[in-house]
Amino acid sequence: MTTQRNGGVGVRFGRRRLFQLGGVSTAAVLLGTGAITTDRSYAAPTFGTDPFSLGVASGDPLPDSVVLWTRLAPDPLAEDGHGGMPSRPVRVHWEVADDENFRHVVRRGSVAATPELAHSVHAEVHGLRPGREYFYRFRAGREHSPVGRTKTAPAFGAPLSSLTFAFASCQAWHDGFYTGYRHMAAEDLDLIVHLGDYIYEYGIPADGGNRGIAVPDYFAEEAVSLKRYRTQYGLYKSDPDLQAAHAVAPWIVTLDDHEVENGWAGDVPEKDTPTPTQPEFLERRASAFRAYYEHLPLRSTALPTGPDMRLYRRFTYGDLAEFSLLDTRQYRDPILDDGDDPARLDPERTLTGDEQERWLLDGMAASRARWNVLAQQVRVAQFDHGSETDPDLPHDGWEGLGRDCWDAYAASRDRIFGGIAERGVSNPVVLTGLAPQSRRRHQGRLRRSRLRDAGLRTGRHLHQFRWRRTRHRQPRPRRADRQPAREVLQHPTRLRDVPPRCRAVDQRLQGPPPGDDTGRTGVHARDVRHGERPAGRRARLSTTDREATSTGDQKVTYGSTTTTPFLRPTSPVITGRHGGGSCSAR
Repeated sequence: MTTQRNGGVGVRFGRRRLFQLGGVSTAAVLLGTGAITTDRSYAAPTFGTDPFSLGVASGDPLPDSVVLWTRLAPDPLAEDGHGGMPSRPVRVHWEVADDENFRHVVRRGSVAATPELAHSVHAEVHGLRPGREYFYRFRAGREHSPVGRTKTAPAFGAPLSSLTFAFASCQAWHDGFYTGYRHMAAEDLDLIVHLGDYIYEYGIPADGGNRGIAVPDYFAEEAVSLKRYRTQYGLYKSDPDLQAAHAVAPWIVTLDDHEVENGWAGDVPEKDTPTPTQPEFLERRASAFRAYYEHLPLRSTALPTGPDMRLYRRFTYGDLAEFSLLDTRQYRDPILDDGDDPARLDPERTLTGDEQERWLLDGMAASRARWNVLAQQVRVAQFDHGSETDPDLPHDGWEGLGRDCWDAYAASRDRIFGGIAERGVSNPVVLTGLAPQSRRRHQGRLRRSRLRDAGLRTGRHLHQFRWRRTRHRQPRPRRADRQPAREVLQHPTRLRDVPPRCRAVDQRLQGPPPGDDTGRTGVHARDVRHGERPAGRRARLSTTDREATSTGDQKVTYGSTTTTPFLRPTSPVITGRHGGGSCSAR
């Protein structure tokens, strides 16, 4: 029996587990990660086109380790899902260096890219130094990959003054371009977090939808089979901006619903699905999970076992931040038909499952990090959409409380956030992916920027944060005195009467902004005027407006709000920006 580490979570592999890999042989998995090696000499193929057409990526950073990913696919849109590769293993060599020119190589090795996993590579590199920048590349035959940049996490508990990361979700290829990822690629990021909907399973029209890029006819079919999921990933990952974002920083990822199908919950498919029975759906889910693993930088501990996949895990960045990455799909109870159904208050309903709930609360209670980040997929805040017939409310296609978010699992929400409060967790922050009302309300196109047009739906859910410690910290209060979060929700917000470039804000953290009778506290960008300096502890907010939308003649810039109370009085405020902007809290 062997033990692997995944995001700080120990996972034990026994013989039974290794032989339950959903049709993928144990050797195929371990050869593709470098966990075992072989002296067998695989013939080096001659490629007619670039086998590294899908780029490179890194992920799951630990203080001494990172996963390096690529997939050999000279023809990534090949209808059979094999990417133009032969049905035999191919040896792929990798190198990690301190410098971009590879004058000082610190680690090198090789893995076997096997047809069982679509010739994907998940090289788990160990023996690296904490908190260090590295460069990596691959070679197959005479072909070399692009060079990628990655960074290991700092040592556990090490003092850390700042952390810069971005997060994204909901990237429907046919709805527009990934301009936000181009902005990410230009930033000096330590980490990128993806919160789900990396692909959409929907069929794609022959003209490529809003992109106007022709795709083969078989893309019109909804993804159900393994080969169709593979071609969908091949199309998405062919985007140069997405490839650029993968190449500049390590990613940590989790999935939502569209990696399989819209609105699935546990073992229950959505209504009006091509796979209506449970056996059909679980077969589809197994194919979707396998394709997901094949195309993202995940460790072998995340490899699916048929229709099951362990994705919730934890990552620690020194003494500054700890990320708890959730899976709110596999273990949830069925979605309700009506968001106002009293069953949403049923104490037995769960969004996370009992085991994941215990893992989350026990881990957050044990954390010694200043910031404790809950990274998850769906809206946490209670939100009533009202009625579509109300003329004073936006017609966003939704009515009442949400059916596919925490509103429909109120008891689960109360247990988790009540548990966070009871345990005195330091500075909890929630990162939220999908917010359906935001998508429906802000339909449109991003105005032409320095880069190019971008679809709002694909650029809207891109956020970036920069965290710093307070310059002069006051003594740390006792754990019982800390104020845990009710929630923090990030979503697009209309900003008015705010200078469009840079804003510096002084704000009293203990009370609401002037004129705000909602009882909220913290910094709210919409309430800030340039030059105002209210008394109290200072929080500096700096943003750069890089993208705007045009809705008729009205210009809308995108910022973020925080729903609080969530900070103890001595903590800096965090807020964010969309589309590759940045935010710093001091």
